[in-house]
Amino acid sequence: MSRFVKDLFLLALAALLAAGTAAAAGPAAATAMAEAKTSRTSFFNNLWLKSVVSMEVRVPGGEPQPLGTGFLVKSPGDHILLVTARHVIVDSSPRPPCPQDPQAAPGQPSARVREGLAYRLNDAADESLLLLDADLQKSGLGPWFLDPGNDLACRFIVRRESSDIALIPLEAFLSWKDVEAGTPLMVLGFPLGLRSTEHARPIARRGMVARSDADGIIADAMVFPGSSGGPVLYAPYVKMGAGLTSPVVNEEKLVGLVFGFIPYEEAAVSVQTRRPRIIFEENSGLARLVSADAIRDLIASPDVKNQESRIR
Repeated sequence: MSRFVKDLFLLALAALLAAGTAAAAGPAAATAMAEAKTSRTSFFNNLWLKSVVSMEVRVPGGEPQPLGTGFLVKSPGDHILLVTARHVIVDSSPRPPCPQDPQAAPGQPSARVREGLAYRLNDAADESLLLLDADLQKSGLGPWFLDPGNDLACRFIVRRESSDIALIPLEAFLSWKDVEAGTPLMVLGFPLGLRSTEHARPIARRGMVARSDADGIIADAMVFPGSSGGPVLYAPYVKMGAGLTSPVVNEEKLVGLVFGFIPYEEAAVSVQTRRPRIIFEENSGLARLVSADAIRDLIASPDVKNQESRIR
């Protein structure tokens, strides 16, 4: 019998002994133990939820509209970095004609950061707090930094006195080399724009790693528009208690962020011409992730480090 199996056996035996002790001690003791047992319903550390941000854009004359998801990371200099997918904050509308820039061909996607960006964070009063990108720029926190090789972006933000947020430390990043097929995942974010203007609590969905290699991480997880930029965590199903050991990592770690799903395409073929006429696209249930390694590399890039050195 392996050590891991022995530990699970001891855990089950301890639970049976506890149940027997409660029954022998009488109804009062049994009730007290039942109340203690049901005080938590999940092994997941809900503090991670406070690191998630709703990425939004302000519409003239209207309420901010949800764009996607981001999350907060503690920088090497103890500042706050907001991390998301690059396509969430970049304006992908076609470029207008620009005689001054012959390289910017009309009709090609733009690489400009959207105007009117806003970021909804958790507030201490169990509400939400909206930070405006324009105000952050005026505060000297610099621009967005775009990763040229990955669908990834980050910028510095400021903590407000009323905010109730959590920062993901770099020590909690899990390299793709340590991520195995079958790794249990928790995907946090605001799929389909399902967010509240009163509360900044994200939606949590379960999944697992389908493949992890140098080409990237593929997750067996359903993601949708709005999930992009959301953190994907290693989240063990069971956490080992005191006195028990296991070769499996015993706490949540950042695996990466969502940047899209892999579509399943099926063509409708014309009976007359035998050529495809319409292509139907469905969600395959597989999601592509930017690894935590790539996020760490962007944070360590010279541009980000230089900006941090200028922040007081």
